[in-house]
Amino acid sequence: MLKSSIASGCPPTTRGSPMSQGIMGRRCITGAKRCRLTLPVPGRLSASFYSTTRVDIIANIQATSPCVHPFHIQEGMRMLLEDSFDSVFTISKKHGFIWKEPPQKDMQPININLDLMNRPRRQDYDPEPVENGAFYMYTREIHAQGKTQGGRIAWLEMGGEYSVDIYTDLDWDIAEERLLRFGYHGKHPKIVKLVVIAADGVLLDNHVEMNARGEELMSYHLSDVNAIKHMQNNLVEVRIIAEGENVVQRRLAASLGCKIHENSKNKLQVLNQWREELGLTWRNVGYMGSENTDTQCVKAAGMSACPADAHDDVQLVSHFISKYKGGQGGLREFSEQVLKVNKMSTYKERVDKTTVYAK
Repeated sequence: MLKSSIASGCPPTTRGSPMSQGIMGRRCITGAKRCRLTLPVPGRLSASFYSTTRVDIIANIQATSPCVHPFHIQEGMRMLLEDSFDSVFTISKKHGFIWKEPPQKDMQPININLDLMNRPRRQDYDPEPVENGAFYMYTREIHAQGKTQGGRIAWLEMGGEYSVDIYTDLDWDIAEERLLRFGYHGKHPKIVKLVVIAADGVLLDNHVEMNARGEELMSYHLSDVNAIKHMQNNLVEVRIIAEGENVVQRRLAASLGCKIHENSKNKLQVLNQWREELGLTWRNVGYMGSENTDTQCVKAAGMSACPADAHDDVQLVSHFISKYKGGQGGLREFSEQVLKVNKMSTYKERVDKTTVYAK
């Protein structure tokens, strides 16, 4: 949503409504950072605001509608500025018969748009326009009246592929799949070609045992190992970086065919050397770390992640936080996100199907 707002070329001063705790707690696969911004509700802006700030149009773009494209926003603005509408909102058309609850329990339900004596198949029925809540745009005069719709009203029809909203946790999986296929991913979608994994706290679980001979024993999660192989099979270079050295991580790296750099005192320097060696930009680099020493690498990478038990500083700057702890499946979850992001770039740009209907 934020990418679309910026790419639309509309004024960049953008504020969004407060996001629910459920949305705040879940990290978007596109790499969106946490944000909590507020906009005063209609009609409650102070007199001093109107006297000192020149705001002609308010655009309330919903963060829970992830498939809004720049052309949707541009068309809404055009309708206000060129077609002289006072308010514009988005709709999508749906096939369905609408019923209303009866006023009393012993009464029949009331149909709104259905002739019971001539009931067609739903797919043969003309679809009905329904607000999809993607955005509401209106002039300062409408806002001053305490409304988001008023004056000369128009709707902007969005194709069904773009019309998706997140109301409950059940909507997340649907929204994510729709976002991959039909969302806006920027003018130049990122493709991750190198993934670097911190051995400490990501590949290994930081749990060390010692046997009777004084040998240290470490463990890793098989699903994480399979995730590395899966990324390699999809042409993603995977490398390992470690602060210390031990035979377990060296043997594991060798068995996977991964380069490993041990005793890394400056992880960012190593990461940058690998990036330059492969001729990549930072947008092509993925990094998953857990310790405070990973923070700079996480910040630099175009796509970054950390396990659930990562250091607080790392969590604050990570694009993606796994629900699993380090060495317990977090890498597998990150690999799925990497491959999803790469898959985005394989989809062709969608045709603008925007249609305008004046009311």
